[in-house]
Amino acid sequence: MNQNTDMRWFSTADVCRILGKFDHVYIVGDSMMRQLVQALNILLREDLLDGAHAQWRAVDSDPSSATDCACGKALSVKCFHVAALDSDEVWQHDRTSVKCDVKPAAMTCECWTLQTFSAGYATRHWSMACNAVLR
Repeated sequence: MNQNTDMRWFSTADVCRILGKFDHVYIVGDSMMRQLVQALNILLREDLLDGAHAQWRAVDSDPSSATDCACGKALSVKCFHVAALDSDEVWQHDRTSVKCDVKPAAMTCECWTLQTFSAGYATRHWSMACNAVLR
């Protein structure tokens, strides 16, 4: 760890161990939460180039997205259609890319924008929608 910061760097083994403690992790939110899930997939797959997106979907939907959505561009809205947002899907289609000794918790990301909800009642509607997904 860098001595000039109090931020801790988690290794792939750390992330696998932490996620291995749970059966399922639901991450609900906007594009920031989508990027968090993609970043976790980068760590779990130890792949800075393609770890954030589902290559199998990229080839099926748009062959150019395999290169257009690589590396730093993978977290952009343009590449949402190939984002790896469900760890069970990654495990099913590309199990060898996950560098954990055992299958980590299933991660599911539900992405919503705040504009989906009326401004006056956004917080209440947001939490109601989240609770409905989790049931």
